Amino acid sequence: MKKILITSNSSWNIYNFRLDLIFQLSEKFDIVVLSPIDDYTQILTKKGIKHFEIKINQKGINIYEDLSLCYNYYKYFNALKPDLILSYTIKPNIYASLTSKILGIPIISNVSGLGTTFIKKNWVTKLSFLLYKISFFKNYHIFFQNNYDRNIFLSKKIVNQQNSSIVPGSGVDTDVFNFKRNNNKAKNFLFVGRIIKDKGVFEYLEMAKKITEIYPRINFFLVGEINCNNKTSISQKELTKHLKENIKYLGKVHKIKKLLENNDVVILPSYREGLSKSLIEASSMRMPLIATNVPGCNDIVKDGYNGFLVKPYSSKSLFVAVKKMINMTEYERLKMGENSRKRVLAYYSNKHVIDSYSKIIYKFFNN
Repeated sequence: MKKILITSNSSWNIYNFRLDLIFQLSEKFDIVVLSPIDDYTQILTKKGIKHFEIKINQKGINIYEDLSLCYNYYKYFNALKPDLILSYTIKPNIYASLTSKILGIPIISNVSGLGTTFIKKNWVTKLSFLLYKISFFKNYHIFFQNNYDRNIFLSKKIVNQQNSSIVPGSGVDTDVFNFKRNNNKAKNFLFVGRIIKDKGVFEYLEMAKKITEIYPRINFFLVGEINCNNKTSISQKELTKHLKENIKYLGKVHKIKKLLENNDVVILPSYREGLSKSLIEASSMRMPLIATNVPGCNDIVKDGYNGFLVKPYSSKSLFVAVKKMINMTEYERLKMGENSRKRVLAYYSNKHVIDSYSKIIYKFFNN
């Protein structure tokens, strides 16, 4: 049986975004996963997934740590001898790609989003593009999750039209994430994502404070990982300053479906996304959405159709959209939710994602 090695910067990433793809590929291939150990590693192994630990520091560039990462990739690739590698997230994309060239192992990479490094353009951004250009040279294929990111890489001649394409995010199981919503009072608003500045958390909190002063019965919730390994992480102490009776942080939730059932609208004021998983899951659950007009959000939210798009970095723009959502009729909100579901079924289901991967992987093994 042919072996495929999958690597990412966290087991959390594998569990939340790649699990369905792994199960599908496991029917025909021997799958091994290479990622750092975290709270989700044990969940992966309990599901029968072969896991090996590799240490990856997600923050910044440290020449010694990154050389060590290349060396460890070399040892694992040489020992496990995969026929194909799938890589996700920035450092595995760069350093697994570089190492795979040395051993002559084909690799397919997924640029799921350009992230914090590319929001503020500086020397690190330039260096990252240079590393991408060197590491992606002769990769078998590179997936992107939105056209904006792919066009940047095309313009810089890092990829070409033949070896790159769009994959519709990480997908969602539309049978599992399915909820017939009979009412929507716009009473409970929900943010789902890592508790970091780049997700627009401060704009969300500032808006929530202003809205609750006008509408004291409205609730705003936040769900997601705090103290995560990101340059713009927000501490528990910093977050707590902004919380009150109807602005609550619910912690990190493993099973999000029940929470989506009990809320009315999902908000994501992110500065940039690859293709937002939280928006896709909410859409599948027939929820209207409010998100920033940035890549990875405006692919999913069509302004006035299944939600509202707002300006990034603007709590004022967010405030206007939330107030507009509250003052709509219930019928209009339910209609927006139905439109969200239609978009997911048309573009973002697991089937679309798995079909995209299967087409490239089977093409590789059949050549």
